[in-house]
Amino acid sequence: MAPLELTLTAVLTACALAVPGVFLLLRRQTLLGDALGHVVLPGIAAGALLAGSVRSPWVVLGATASGVLAVTIVEWLERQRLVRSDAALGLVYPALFAVGVILITRAPRGLHLDADAVLLGELHLAPLRRLTWGAVDVPWSLAVMSLLFVVNLAFVLLAYKELAITTFDPDHARGQGVPPGPIHYALMTLVALTIVAAFDAAGPVLVVAFLAAPAATAHLLTNRLNWLLVYAVAVAGLGATLGVELAMRCNLNMSGAVAGMVGTLFAAAVLFAPRYGLVAQEVRRWRLRKEFERGLLAVHLAHHEGTEAAEEECRADRLGEHLAWPETKVTRVLQSAMRAGLVTADGALVRLTGSGRDLARRLVG
Repeated sequence: MAPLELTLTAVLTACALAVPGVFLLLRRQTLLGDALGHVVLPGIAAGALLAGSVRSPWVVLGATASGVLAVTIVEWLERQRLVRSDAALGLVYPALFAVGVILITRAPRGLHLDADAVLLGELHLAPLRRLTWGAVDVPWSLAVMSLLFVVNLAFVLLAYKELAITTFDPDHARGQGVPPGPIHYALMTLVALTIVAAFDAAGPVLVVAFLAAPAATAHLLTNRLNWLLVYAVAVAGLGATLGVELAMRCNLNMSGAVAGMVGTLFAAAVLFAPRYGLVAQEVRRWRLRKEFERGLLAVHLAHHEGTEAAEEECRADRLGEHLAWPETKVTRVLQSAMRAGLVTADGALVRLTGSGRDLARRLVG
């Protein structure tokens, strides 16, 4: 079994990111969350260089300021209509990320700011940094991510109405006296804070995975915002737990295993989600095709019922010729229509039942 502290750290990190990830998805800003997972890097590096320690509060402040700065620049470029929103993000994201990489590579040897660890994350090392307070002795990242999960949930619960209306209809929100701007920047500040803490616990690979995959998976399961939040948190927790267990049992890279597991859960939802999954869609198409074929058969029989041509048009062995169907399809549709109680066989003739006549009348109006 995976160590409990490691699993709890991964789960709380995933859940803390999944909550704001839902609103980023609904606002079509998931890529902005992805970018924030990297543009906090110059803030982390600058704070560490100024304070001389990676554990200084200046690191958190610098990273948060870097994230908010990136959002502000992107939105300013959009308002100026100098470039499109995706292009603005594409310009700001690599520029700030490059500055962060340069600062990390120029860090003094004694600073312990390793580029590989920062860029890829070392989730399995998270329990090594401890928070000791009296009888309490827990991993630092576990305590911080637990606090941020509670803060994010509290923000969503307290501002649920405002978040919902500004997310789905910003113009209506303005008409109702709810300015979208402050809500947006409050959300982005929380996203930046959560990313900074998660960056320290898990690295940018898992930050991006936890922001995007649980919310996207939940969106395939429901359209209701309250359940979307519940499902996203559940998927995040499940993916983190299974990923950590898989990594420990198979001696895999922890970040890769956890990211791969949340991706696997998304793939499972793509295939098997009850409403939007590919299997469910194929089943619905199959049912619609069956209904259409039975309806076409019913309309054909109703059109010729009681006419002189009925002996010819309604014969089972001639239906394929009149409907332009192969014999295998005629046999399949007849069997399906009989099971549905729409037709009966009278010797070589196929006759409609009362239900079949009702169906034909509904279809032809």
